[in-house]
Amino acid sequence: MALERGIPDYWIWLLGNPKTASLLDPTSWGFLFGTMAICLLLFLIVPFVCFVVASLQYGPSEAFYYVAKSIFSAVTEDLPRFSLRRTLAVARLAVQEAIRNKVWIGFAIFLFLLLVAGMFLDVQNSNPSRVYLSFVLTSTNYLVLLMALLLSAFSLPNDVKNRTIYTVVTKPIRASEIVLGRILGFAAWGTATLVLMGVISYFFVTWSLGHDHAIDTASTTEEQGKDGTLISRRGPTSLDLHHRHTFEVDASGKGRTNTVQGHWHEVERLADGGYRVGRPQGHLIARAPIYGQLVIYDRDGKPSKGINVGNEWEYRGYIEGGTPGVQTKAHAVWTFSGITKQKYPSGLPLELNLRVFRTFKGDIERGVLGELVVRNPNPDAKVKRSGPIVFESKEFVADRRIIPRELNSEVGGAGAGKLDLFADLVDNGNVEVELRCVDPAQ
Repeated sequence: MALERGIPDYWIWLLGNPKTASLLDPTSWGFLFGTMAICLLLFLIVPFVCFVVASLQYGPSEAFYYVAKSIFSAVTEDLPRFSLRRTLAVARLAVQEAIRNKVWIGFAIFLFLLLVAGMFLDVQNSNPSRVYLSFVLTSTNYLVLLMALLLSAFSLPNDVKNRTIYTVVTKPIRASEIVLGRILGFAAWGTATLVLMGVISYFFVTWSLGHDHAIDTASTTEEQGKDGTLISRRGPTSLDLHHRHTFEVDASGKGRTNTVQGHWHEVERLADGGYRVGRPQGHLIARAPIYGQLVIYDRDGKPSKGINVGNEWEYRGYIEGGTPGVQTKAHAVWTFSGITKQKYPSGLPLELNLRVFRTFKGDIERGVLGELVVRNPNPDAKVKRSGPIVFESKEFVADRRIIPRELNSEVGGAGAGKLDLFADLVDNGNVEVELRCVDPAQ
């Protein structure tokens, strides 16, 4: 699961970021200032709308008198005589009314949808966690919204029809307390229902994604050093839930599988020679991506939009591959900010979502070759770039890769030997990643 926007610091969320705050950008105001602005805007718009509606019936002068009188009475009478105890009493009655109206039927429908979900969801999807999460979130949203709308819309009309409203209004209670109490009651009922659905959804998703793999010791292989010492053991797992993994454990018997369908398993070699495979991990880890600034360069090294291959989506540009005998300069560069070794102690994680346009068929079973180069954005840096990291493109899946801390240097460039990602290539938290298409004419 990926978060489109990372979770901000609490005080930045509440008060806004003073470094980027602007009166002309409402998204930078923060929750507190934004709420105050919305309340002020409503305080100005609602009286104006009421004035316009009343003017159509009584004329401008009478409409102004009615609106001004209503505002004055609300400030001088309703507000000083407001009673929280009476409001909470009405809220409790609203909750009891929701129960009497059998809104739990919507909750029963939700449970029924969970029971039959496995018959219709694509359990062989490359990212099953996204399928299950999308299903439970969508069904929860629609059911809670639908029940809340129906309950609140028919609440007061049913009270008038059944004459139960007369029992309330004849008591020493104000109209504002009745309205606010019902809002609080329905909000409390909706919150409780949402929490209960969320808890049940969590157990449903974890149960649906849970599975086990077994390892046949006869299918494992050993890697030994020149002196005959054991380095690692590796092999495949059994097929379960429409997929299998490959695993590798070190000499101590600890290791893990590769990532398939967005998850992996811890693997441990037991004393009797068997293997224990742990529960799946990674399905429900939320990722807050850092998006880089993208610039595409054509074969002459000039900024462009990339090659248009007839795709209607203009935001997707294609990079020309190498041509035999011609040194092409076509490439794409992403510039990332906020990159520190404290955030990424194991290396820089990348997630590639590439598309390939083949100008000729070639070996259709093999992906088109590409290469990644890590560059220093500082033009005065001693080390400008790393050596190329060649990879084979994977289409229609999220290709997750880790750029390690230790990189090979560029052949013939400064800093011969090995480079450190953060010490040699990251400048003030900024780093560039260059992508090229290696296969000719692709």
